[in-house]
Amino acid sequence: MAEQGVYLRDVNSLCELNNHLQFAAEAMANIEDNVSGYINGVKDVLEHQLSILRERLEKAQEQLSRAEDALSRCEASQHYDDESGTYIPSCSWEEREVRAARQEVERCQRQYDEGKRIVDECEREISDYNTIGGLAIPPGGHHLILNMVQSQTVRATEQLREYIGDANEVLKQDVGGNGNSVEQITNENIQVDDI
Repeated sequence: MAEQGVYLRDVNSLCELNNHLQFAAEAMANIEDNVSGYINGVKDVLEHQLSILRERLEKAQEQLSRAEDALSRCEASQHYDDESGTYIPSCSWEEREVRAARQEVERCQRQYDEGKRIVDECEREISDYNTIGGLAIPPGGHHLILNMVQSQTVRATEQLREYIGDANEVLKQDVGGNGNSVEQITNENIQVDDI
């Protein structure tokens, strides 16, 4: 079996590759910081909006409670008038207020429920993005990028710097040959484009 090797044409290209790997890792770290900041900002805004919807719902429920109390008091004060054949006072205004207040509570409840659903969905997505992962669950984007920046890129650039150092050592070596000899040493792997 023939030995396989690496044919290196330019050590500087390895140095550039190393620089590009480090730059890409830094750029990804900056992008991840921006993404994390953005999604957490969106979550904060959504939670604030949800608290406003909760306050509206609570006010609507309080208004309904007051309207129902007013209707109860009105109905408690009613008496039947034999001449007109009706109850006095009529309490129709209080009944309209209760109906309007119930409709407002229902509307506010729907808005709050929808807002809560959106906030919960947002929190689930952020949780998935921030998950560390495990055996059966891949890491979320946050930890995937952190691993790339803090571990993978560090190892790759360290290894690449080792290769660069080794290549520079090889290039410093005297490959032998007699300077007075007319025998020409050729590299069979060199191509016309390399000259």
